[in-house]
Amino acid sequence: MNKLKRIPVIIYYMIGLLLSVPFVDLFVSFQEYLTREPGDVSWAPTLASYTMIYLMCVWIMLTVFGFFHLIFINWRNRKRDGKKEDQEGHWVMWLLLGVIPLVLFILCLPLTLGNYVAADERGFMHDPYWGWDRVLYPWEESRIQFDYDYYSEEDDDEGRELEVEPQYIIRHGEKTYDLWEAIVDADATEHPTQFEIIRAVDSLARKNQVPFQVKHVLGVEHESAMKQDDDFSPEQIRFLMERFGSEYGE
Repeated sequence: MNKLKRIPVIIYYMIGLLLSVPFVDLFVSFQEYLTREPGDVSWAPTLASYTMIYLMCVWIMLTVFGFFHLIFINWRNRKRDGKKEDQEGHWVMWLLLGVIPLVLFILCLPLTLGNYVAADERGFMHDPYWGWDRVLYPWEESRIQFDYDYYSEEDDDEGRELEVEPQYIIRHGEKTYDLWEAIVDADATEHPTQFEIIRAVDSLARKNQVPFQVKHVLGVEHESAMKQDDDFSPEQIRFLMERFGSEYGE
């Protein structure tokens, strides 16, 4: 019988969980409003940011529902037998489990809001929190659209791991080109490097005669910096200087 009495309470808090979902979308829209630049073609919160937003909205809703639940319990106890001992314990528990975590979530708001990725129409990919370098693509007239599909692993019936592959789309006028298919060794590359993306975009645009021009030219200082960077091979440096070097840009 006591277990049956818990069913309305479970339903009550389930309603709170369901009502928190619209607030998650509303908060993400607020984050986008604050952080998305006018020139961004694509924008998305990171998985860490979305998780923080989801937990915060759920906790706020459960705290509010818990507050009214405590009011009801105190009213019922007072009406039934005038108990006051349990009331103080209930409010202390609500304070510890509800209000204090909310304060921690609020303190994490700057981290949550600043954790996103975006790409502008020139293909500059930007992550302000982790400080990703902006990646230069040589297109002004083409729009590069990134679909940020988070990598998720799950097991199928045969126990194999499945992953959601990201898509990289180039749009020029009425035409759409799938960049993922143009990436070298795409079948073997789950996470293409920045250089692979640059080379694939360059090849795809030239193959389909998408007009572009080099807006930011690489000079001698850039070539020297790349030679000192272990992330660039001599082949990659030659390719980048041929495509984006000062002689080519002129």
